[in-house]
Amino acid sequence: MADEAAGRLRVESALLGDLGHEVAIAFVDAVLELLPLFGREGRVIGIDISVPSALDEVLRVMAPGGRLFILINLYADNEYSLQWVDKLKVPVHMRSAAEYVSLLQQHGFDNVEWRQIPDDTPTPDDYKTKSFRSLDDLRAFKRKGALLVIASKPAC
Repeated sequence: MADEAAGRLRVESALLGDLGHEVAIAFVDAVLELLPLFGREGRVIGIDISVPSALDEVLRVMAPGGRLFILINLYADNEYSLQWVDKLKVPVHMRSAAEYVSLLQQHGFDNVEWRQIPDDTPTPDDYKTKSFRSLDDLRAFKRKGALLVIASKPAC
């Protein structure tokens, strides 16, 4: 039990920085039945899947039949999110939903699917945004929504 708790605590330390580093997740093989991946703001676990070993490492720690959930706000199919690229201070690998599906399949994941998750929360007319050129763009981004990619580890 202590090892399991320590593993959960180390998830935060699995956040990756620079591109090109090897990835190691602090769990033994085949233990995670559910693995949500969010951007750094979500702070569940952030993995730069452009690092070649990242998806292999994710697959390693997942239990057979385990499911992976990746929520992405900045992606090629939501043209309104592209306004952020120039404002970010980190390299960005812009991918479409189809490219994410292909990438996961190339790394051995099964049952890969995606869907857009609209955000129907209201945006006040007096809301000030620095992330979008206009409130209309923010609202359009929210209507289109985040990209949710779901995949499974083969069940042996």
